[in-house]
Amino acid sequence: MGDNIISIKNLSFSYGEKPIYKELDLEIKKGSFVTIIGPSGSGKSTLIRLLLGLEKTKDYININGYNLNEANLKKIRQSMGVVFQSVDNQFVAETVMDEIAFSLENLSIEKKAIRKKILDVSNLLGINDILEEEPHNLSAENKQLVALASVLALEPPIIILDSGLSKLDSLQRSKILTILRNLHITKNTTIIHVTNDIEDVLFGDEIIFINNGRLITQGKTEIVLERKDIFDKSHMERPFIVELSERLKFYGLIDRLYYDEDKLVNDIWK
Repeated sequence: MGDNIISIKNLSFSYGEKPIYKELDLEIKKGSFVTIIGPSGSGKSTLIRLLLGLEKTKDYININGYNLNEANLKKIRQSMGVVFQSVDNQFVAETVMDEIAFSLENLSIEKKAIRKKILDVSNLLGINDILEEEPHNLSAENKQLVALASVLALEPPIIILDSGLSKLDSLQRSKILTILRNLHITKNTTIIHVTNDIEDVLFGDEIIFINNGRLITQGKTEIVLERKDIFDKSHMERPFIVELSERLKFYGLIDRLYYDEDKLVNDIWK
């Protein structure tokens, strides 16, 4: 498997008579921050369900050194922390604090250490004022933040967000993606972010572009964003700063594409 923390070979999968994937090959390197994009219905969430063993396949999937099968499923799931778009069915405790503590207690961590982890992660995500509230009574955005807090407290080698930040506004999402990016850099955590908001790709270092169950392209974020043709063909926009800088480049005002708004403004006003 080499440096790959996830490896998929020749995967074919269907829902009944509806084919989703046909002979898909995909590799994700350990410690990468990957954003998975594609039009609605392209198979993004199905891919996550396959990785979690929620959909069954006999085709080759290797995660963190284990082949995906019934014998290894528990070990594989222990290596991944997942936040879904709808997180209500992930909650098991009566308060946010107990919810974050739940998985840590199962690892036989001392109470003092658990409390420190809870306070650290709740301060990081800005949810320390809701620790005594019941998770099911929270706003949709806070539910996603609590689910993420539970994942971060465990410090898994792989964190998967399946539209797991979709309820957050753009400012909150930018803050959380910056936190995840720092985690990816400082602790070599593998981040896999499935999103329908194209602006999110600017936080990751790699893009996996899926359409109609096919891998359209995979590569460094800036290189994939240069491929206007594949976005047009899939009827998708690129991030605003990329589209804007391409127009400015067309008119000779700049000489390259930009991926950071501040850098673009600074260079224009030099």
